[in-house]
Parts: sequence; structure tokens; C-alpha cells
Amino acid sequence: MPAEVSHTGTHSSSHTSTSMNGSTKRTLTLIVAATKDLGIGRDAGLPWPQLKKEMAYFARVTKRPSPETPNLVNAVVMGRKTWDSIPPKFRPLKGRLNVVISRSMGKEDSATGPDGPLVVSGIEEALEALDKRGEKTSDNEQSIGDVFIIGGSSVYDSAFSLPQTKRVLLTKIKKPDYKCDTFFPLDLDGEQAKEDGWQRKTWEDLSRFVRDEAGNDEHVKEGEVEWEYCMYERR
Repeated sequence: MPAEVSHTGTHSSSHTSTSMNGSTKRTLTLIVAATKDLGIGRDAGLPWPQLKKEMAYFARVTKRPSPETPNLVNAVVMGRKTWDSIPPKFRPLKGRLNVVISRSMGKEDSATGPDGPLVVSGIEEALEALDKRGEKTSDNEQSIGDVFIIGGSSVYDSAFSLPQTKRVLLTKIKKPDYKCDTFFPLDLDGEQAKEDGWQRKTWEDLSRFVRDEAGNDEHVKEGEVEWEYCMYERR
């Protein structure tokens, strides 16, 4: 669930990379808040209270354009349940192209405005649609910069199977403990993640990638909730 409405190495990305056969492969960044036990949701919402600082971080990071491509708009890709969890007055999330993966929503539910939503049936179709966006062709369509996967669990899981997924921005909720019924699919500090090539980066690496949008301290407290900002990259 998006942080901004519910609480919810060196910067090397430009938003695309090129495969060996010359085709363009868009780099994906997962952004998520999770407990120590990888919990990300409960009863179709978040288990922790609204966190204004984390909400602002999510909004800034997913909106900010790359310095190299300041005229591009970023995209946020989500499942239908995540879309439904956003209060209607806040959706689509402003300043980003919203892409919703759903087989129950029809293509007729896609909107023509600059923020969407663009409705697709799967994550690969979402990437194909984003890759087709070239230079701006109308007031309602812009070419795409960075792409962020924002949930839920099954969409994160699908993203991990793609070679384009190179980065995870994790807000690690440290205190208190919250009971959850929905979980992030991979323990990024576990053995399987290490075998898959995932490595936690330094605070300096994170700050460079988000261009200091995380503030001055990786450890944050708001009310009773304590968390830290982390970044992982896959080699």
C-alpha cells in the first residue's frame, strides 16, 4: 500500500539498461515498508498508524525526476488490491503514471489523464506498455523515467523473477511489533537473497540514489514507531 496515502553503490540508474541483444530493459526499483518479520499488511491495510515522515519520503522518492532526464515522469506499478486501498480522493497518485495490474478491471478502466491509471493484465505487459512510451506525443502522455513497484505481495514476487529488478528501497519498521497477514516475499538479509546476489548498500549509497530525500538520518522515530531506511541492490 502506498505510504503517502496510508501511513503508507553510487546512483547508477538511469531508468533503462541495454541487454546483450541491444533491446532496452527498464530497471525496476521495489519500494516497501515492512516489519522485522517481513509483514507489509493486515486486513487489506497497513498494521501501523499513519506515518507522516515515511509518507512524505515515499512521495518524494517516487516523484522526483532524474537529473539526467528532468522532463520524464516516473511510474508506480501496483496490483488491484493496492489500488483499491488508496482512498478514491487520492487516486491516482499525483505526479506519476499509475499502472494497475488487474484481470478484474477492464482496459476500459484505464484513464487518459497524465497520471492514469493504465490498466494491464500482468507485470510484463506493464513493462511493455512503459517501454512503448517514447517522446511526449500529447498533453496526456509523457515518456517514462524511473519505475517503482509499490505492492502488493504477489506483484513484488513477480518482480523478483525479472532480471530488470535491480534495487529495493526498504523502510524497516523496527518497533513496535505488528501482527500482519501479508508479507514481503524475500528476506533481503537471508541466505536465499545473498545467493540471488542481493546486497545491502550503505547509507551514503541510499542517499545518493534518492538524492537526499531520506533526510539526514537513516533511523527515524514518529510517535511509538521506529524505523530505518535501507537500500539493497542485486549484482
